[in-house]
Amino acid sequence: MKFTSHKSKVLVTRKKKELKDTMFGIADDLAPQIHKRLQTVKNLSRNDKCWSADGKIKYIKNGESTIKITKNERGVEQPAGS
Repeated sequence: MKFTSHKSKVLVTRKKKELKDTMFGIADDLAPQIHKRLQTVKNLSRNDKCWSADGKIKYIKNGESTIKITKNERGVEQPAGS
């Protein structure tokens, strides 16, 4: 789907949580480098939730409530043995 404005896209993507546990979903079409970065951060230990928004990777570490933002993998805790 292509949006006519960024505001419209934000309004729709904020509602995607309501589709959880249904047969429908919404996902961004990420550039390959951002998709790779997102997968890397998702696979790192101690991350409870991980998602992308506006080209940034956002994540929450297990046991914390603060949303952390990164444009790369630097500063994100590496899993043991990496």
